[in-house]
Amino acid sequence: MHADTDAPLLQVRHLQVGTRTRTLLGPLALQVRAGRTALLGPNGSGKSTLLKALAGLPLPGLHCQGERLLGKRALETLPDAERARQLSWLGQGSQGDAEGLDTSGLSVTGLVSMAGMARGGWSAWLRRPALQDVAAALERFELQACAHACLTAISGGEWQRAHLARVFAAGAPILLLDEPGNHLDLRHRMLLAQAMAQRAAAGHAVVFSTHDFEMAMQAERLVLLRQGRIVLDAASADLSDAVLAQALGEVFDCPIRVVRDSLGGGNPQGASTEPMPRRIIAERLSR
Repeated sequence: MHADTDAPLLQVRHLQVGTRTRTLLGPLALQVRAGRTALLGPNGSGKSTLLKALAGLPLPGLHCQGERLLGKRALETLPDAERARQLSWLGQGSQGDAEGLDTSGLSVTGLVSMAGMARGGWSAWLRRPALQDVAAALERFELQACAHACLTAISGGEWQRAHLARVFAAGAPILLLDEPGNHLDLRHRMLLAQAMAQRAAAGHAVVFSTHDFEMAMQAERLVLLRQGRIVLDAASADLSDAVLAQALGEVFDCPIRVVRDSLGGGNPQGASTEPMPRRIIAERLSR
């Protein structure tokens, strides 16, 4: 579908979302390319709305204007089947089922097996994932022990991992994940970060919102939002520590320090040319 590897896989132009009296998002433009893009911003900054607009999901009670292009085609003109093949979406909490799928009574394996379904529900089968894809997704997110448990009988973290497994099993080249680390413990946040990195390395696009600075700092691209507008959109490698700290401080209205973490000292001879990972520290608020 995407012959030009430098061309955006997904993009929006002049996107604006709001009610009749209030603009909630935009106007803004965004191009999604291969790699990980982290969306950062305070509560209510528009991260979830932007992800829903990118996914082509309904926005009840809101007006959505502007162009949304999947490749070179308008997103709203594509059949659900085509969108489902190209885009996988995971929302927050109960929004994880926002694709119009009835998951009541399903087991974890049953949910993951629904990865190839469109938003139309049970009548809209597209490509049921192969058994090995389902098994691989269950193993990736360490769900073997509860694979046959009903979704209503598992913990919040297991529920989140089950929906992550569903999204990853679909094999879509574009993943749109709204706070995918919610409810995950340290080990499973690390597994999620690893899974996203592997997808990015395979040439897929992973766009995710997060309040986890550590996870965000691993992304190749950072997009900062405040009050429905993009205030920074840049490759992580192009941002100096000082510029990043200033931008984060302005967005979150909180003093920020960026420090380099050697994670154990690195090369004792200091011969490595790899930059040390960045760690974000929020200073105490003064009131």
